[in-house]
Amino acid sequence: MAVAPGTPFRIASLTKTFASALLMQFCEAGKLNLDEPVVRHLPLSARFVNGPLGEDVKVRHVLSHTSESKPPGERYAYSGARFSLLTTVAESLGGKPFRELLAERVLDRVGMSRTVPGQNATEKRYREALADLAAPYKLDNAGRLVASEYPPKGISASAGLVSTVEDLAKYDVAIDSHQLIRLETQELAWTPGRNRMGETMPYALGWFVQIHRGERLVWHYGYYPGSFSALYLKIPRRNVTLLLLANSDGLSRPFPSLGKGDVTGSAFASLFLSSEP
Repeated sequence: MAVAPGTPFRIASLTKTFASALLMQFCEAGKLNLDEPVVRHLPLSARFVNGPLGEDVKVRHVLSHTSESKPPGERYAYSGARFSLLTTVAESLGGKPFRELLAERVLDRVGMSRTVPGQNATEKRYREALADLAAPYKLDNAGRLVASEYPPKGISASAGLVSTVEDLAKYDVAIDSHQLIRLETQELAWTPGRNRMGETMPYALGWFVQIHRGERLVWHYGYYPGSFSALYLKIPRRNVTLLLLANSDGLSRPFPSLGKGDVTGSAFASLFLSSEP
């Protein structure tokens, strides 16, 4: 089947931006303080992920990938495993499974009718989109294109959403028109932290943020090795956005700078940025 704007793909870590919007809604409602210990929302069984989690690890640190430094907040280290702990944080605040909270508070509000909160969703309304889900491919050792396996089918704050370019465009409009969170809350989510040396981190609260040629770039990438990849890049001042989804890892695997917080190392992003006046 030919790819179309409504073709669903696994969007991997672009899911983190949705988790950010959900948690920032709880901040606006006064239910969440970003500077409270994340362990207050976790069962004992979840208090050792990539090392022990103490009272010094705040929700803010997990949202910004700075929870694994000593002390927390001093160093950026991307950790999908740590970020997935925010699934439980959202559930403890919302009183429902993460999948339902995401659908009610973000996807349905925006009208993302072809977006599914997890490939293992069983609700009838998701069946059509899942039936059209792009099949993943990779190159074998001989350079031939072969089918590959789908990634794990569940969803967490870290990854798992199925979506389309069309639906992500709706999401992008909702972000810019502040349908999900207020302007000042979005700015908070787009403000990178600084360590005690005054150095700016590459990650804010669920989003990468960097300055390139005097422009603020707000972005995220998605990467399931051997199956799916994605890129979501915004230039807020110019009100332009690049959305790319692939049923291979070709949007992310060749560009290790992405994980370090530099989107300009992506050939796709570089071409987009060079085309902007």
